[in-house]
Amino acid sequence: MTVTFDTLTYSKRLREAGVPKEQADAHAGAALYLFKAISPSTVVLEAPEAKSHLPASSVDMTAAIDRMVWQVTVRVGGLILLAVSVLAVFVVGVLGKASPPI
Repeated sequence: MTVTFDTLTYSKRLREAGVPKEQADAHAGAALYLFKAISPSTVVLEAPEAKSHLPASSVDMTAAIDRMVWQVTVRVGGLILLAVSVLAVFVVGVLGKASPPI
């Protein structure tokens, strides 16, 4: 079970109800601690500026993952090509120096 908890909104609602900022922030932290203790898969929503580097939606996230998979595939393919080329040069070098059959 995943629990989504927005500490910023929770704290803001407490302040709007008249709770001092320090107490509201402390209460939000305590509630977050409780949620994480109950459900380790708790998702914490933070201030928008804190997560501005993250994709905005699951479509963006899927595109980012696809791009990373493509980059890894290209890099691994390049490494395999390099390994085969080095092996071919080694084999040709060794066989080229072998004496002709009698």
